[in-house]
Amino acid sequence: MRLNWHRTVLHSVLLAAVVAAADAAGQVTISVTAVPDVVDTQEVFDVIVSVDTPTNLAQVVASIGFDPVIVEPVEGSFVWNGARLLNVGLTQREGQFLPAGSGNRARIYVSGVLEFKDAVSAGSGELVRFRLRGRSGGESGLTPSGSCRTAPDYFTDVPAQAVGAAVTVLGPGAVVFTPPGGLFNAPPEVTLSSANAVEIRYTTDGAAEVLQLNGDDVVRNGFRVWRLKKISAREQQSVGPTT
Repeated sequence: MRLNWHRTVLHSVLLAAVVAAADAAGQVTISVTAVPDVVDTQEVFDVIVSVDTPTNLAQVVASIGFDPVIVEPVEGSFVWNGARLLNVGLTQREGQFLPAGSGNRARIYVSGVLEFKDAVSAGSGELVRFRLRGRSGGESGLTPSGSCRTAPDYFTDVPAQAVGAAVTVLGPGAVVFTPPGGLFNAPPEVTLSSANAVEIRYTTDGAAEVLQLNGDDVVRNGFRVWRLKKISAREQQSVGPTT
């Protein structure tokens, strides 16, 4: 019993020393940046994960949450910055998007191997980046959280500070008719437009037709009306309900 008590006290002292050493050396910060931070629906953008650390790190584990209604992951898009990785050939690294039921987030993991060699170099700047795609209009927060391990105790997780960001996805605007509705002496050529819409659905006889956006901000396809008709239209995003 005395031996177990001594082990408990020793472990507590070591843990307190590790936390104190981390505080003395300075806090590790994990931050994210969206580039660009305003996008259209279906536009792909980068999420840059940076680590600011006063000392080499043996391990970094981080999660970056996002709103799956507003943005969606681009699978296989993780790119590591080799300049921040020590012992590149001896460093385990993994980036993945967790399934929707697991909280809709990206997860990164970096760890030194072979007797816990340091994995991430001291300093600041990009460690890894991945890509998301605008899904529907709105704002999604990009919320990081994570921990790190440093010498001398490579088995103790120390929470990292986290600095989040946000991205705005522009939704489609209202459909604009040019010329406006009315009575005409000659058959008019009608143009439909909607800012940031992926497509516009319109009908002249109850059967839906589609004008594709083709990457432009405005649909510019025109059509002639040869007899008296009522035209109705609606804009549509790539996913979700039609508005």
